[in-house]
Amino acid sequence: MAYRIIQKLWKHILVGAVLLIYLLAAPTLYFKWFVTDGKALSGARQLPARASGFRANVELVAPADQSGGYVVSGWGFLTADEALDAKEYEKEIVLISSSNIYFFKAWQEPRKDVDVFFNLPGKNLEMAGFHSQISIYALRLATYRIGILFRPKSGVAVYGETNQCVRRTPNHLLLIDCP
Repeated sequence: MAYRIIQKLWKHILVGAVLLIYLLAAPTLYFKWFVTDGKALSGARQLPARASGFRANVELVAPADQSGGYVVSGWGFLTADEALDAKEYEKEIVLISSSNIYFFKAWQEPRKDVDVFFNLPGKNLEMAGFHSQISIYALRLATYRIGILFRPKSGVAVYGETNQCVRRTPNHLLLIDCP
């Protein structure tokens, strides 16, 4: 009896199995083949030494588009006497959970308000702003501490950690204060 039912419905069972496999594999395949923005930087990366003087704030984590991309923006700079102007550094956003570390490319943005507010003599903080794109598909479900890696055009990179976190939920990235 069961054999006859399977014989009659084998096409339906096959289609159902294919649909189930697609449902489980589609987000991973979509991210791997179609998403171009918001992927973590590849390659073996280590956190450099912590910066001795560091100021930063992440002001916004907001959806950038309907495909799971988020914009992370704020400002950050080094305060040490030997530190160069903010425009002399390339920045990367670093997300750290208890089991993973992700690095994301950050682009500089002009932030005259930061330069005016801090008014540090001999420092040009006009380019202290940054923004980065992060796809939720690049991250596992977890809470991540937010850090900024400062890479001078010549010299040794340093790293600073903010007091803010981002929580990856099944559908969103949320900016929260770290516990």
